[in-house]
Amino acid sequence: MLGSKISPVPESRIQPVEAEDRLALERWRDAAAPLERQIQEANRTAVTLAVTGLRAMFMLNGGALLVFPAYLTLMDTDLDAAFALLVMGFSAFLAGLVFAGLATLLGYFTEIYRARGAAHGYEAAGMKLRAAAAGGAAAPAEAVIEKHRAEEARAARIASRLRAAAICLAVLSLLSFCGGAYFAAGTLMTGPAESDESTVRNL
Repeated sequence: MLGSKISPVPESRIQPVEAEDRLALERWRDAAAPLERQIQEANRTAVTLAVTGLRAMFMLNGGALLVFPAYLTLMDTDLDAAFALLVMGFSAFLAGLVFAGLATLLGYFTEIYRARGAAHGYEAAGMKLRAAAAGGAAAPAEAVIEKHRAEEARAARIASRLRAAAICLAVLSLLSFCGGAYFAAGTLMTGPAESDESTVRNL
């Protein structure tokens, strides 16, 4: 389970491991350390870029919802003639906010499942190491290890699907902003609202 603690392996139980195996393990750790740091740095960069992009979607769509009414008042737009465009513009910006919120929520659950998968993998690796130190794993222990491996793979699959869905929602949020901006620009084509004097002249 997430957050479960793995009891450390006593040194006395690791004694059966051959010295050559220990040396090979240490060499492998030294060789893999730079790659692990690169992977961690790449993950941090990807998360930072994703958060920055989602913030931009919130700011663009939310800011547009706030600025749109002021823009209409400033341009003295004929609201009756531009009613359909106004509804579509507001709807697009609001949809962009909803998509951005859903993308953030899916991103959160993506990290939750990634953490669960890592916890299961850590548990399986710890059990395998303890079994090797004890001189071999019994059949029940092997079954538990395989169960942890299966849960790790399942969590990785779910996290991958959630991440793909979050990316799609982020793209939809950007497209919604573009659509809202298009409809907002379309209100310029309707012309200004008629003044009272012009209305009296027409009568």
